[in-house]
Amino acid sequence: MVEQWVHAGVLVLMGLGVGLLGHWGRTHALVLVPDHFEVFDRERRIRSLHRGSCACYIAGLVLAGAGVLALV
Repeated sequence: MVEQWVHAGVLVLMGLGVGLLGHWGRTHALVLVPDHFEVFDRERRIRSLHRGSCACYIAGLVLAGAGVLALV
């Protein structure tokens, strides 16, 4: 039983970490892309970072959900 709690806790913490990484990436997307790119290329890279952060949100939710389901 303790082993299940440990596995669930690890999954929830990993989900939280990945979700926070996605949040950090979305809020810092404008800073992460250098200014020397042309406008179109810079916007394309910012959209790519936003898609990646959305994927991190989804992966974080899946990991946290798996952690919760591990206890059931």
